[in-house]
Amino acid sequence: MKKLTKTLLICLLSAYALPSFAQATDDEIYIYQLTERKSKISIAKGENITNRKGYDNQPHFYKKGALLYTSQLGGQTDIMLYDLKKGTTSNLTASEVSEYSATMVPGLDAFSVIRQDLEGNQLLYMYDINQNKAPELLLDGIFPVGYHAWSGNDVAMFILGQPVKMVLTNYKERNDRTITTNIGRTLKTIPNSDKSFVEPVD
Repeated sequence: MKKLTKTLLICLLSAYALPSFAQATDDEIYIYQLTERKSKISIAKGENITNRKGYDNQPHFYKKGALLYTSQLGGQTDIMLYDLKKGTTSNLTASEVSEYSATMVPGLDAFSVIRQDLEGNQLLYMYDINQNKAPELLLDGIFPVGYHAWSGNDVAMFILGQPVKMVLTNYKERNDRTITTNIGRTLKTIPNSDKSFVEPVD
């Protein structure tokens, strides 16, 4: 029977990851090897890749061999890249403002983030993964964005407010539309399908 090994990512956290709620906690990110042999799954080789005091959260795999995550450095947060093979970490944003929720943009060597500017606005930006281009504001006029998820050129967003709402748009065509309100904080893309979200029910 073929042995299948994958990387399992576990994030131990103790606070919400929204800029409005995030606090200086000692969250850690762990990497484990997930192995399947003869229909049995085992987990081994656990490693704490952050192992420091401070906020480290919101991990997101970048292709093979790397992952992105949010790290609080001083009074704001940046997006870090961890190389699984080399065991090295690099800062991809290193700015005076805060970036959260790094997510790979489909079809591009780029990632999107929620960027909180100096006025406190939470907007969706795109960054080149190789840092060859300046950050680009993707959706002018849509804020405050809390979470987001991609499917092709479409992006679903958790928009803060009273009530909170889910907005879906094509970032090239800008066909903005509200899908529903009072959703939870979890937005995920289902591979080869659609998006899922949490909606509280009375």
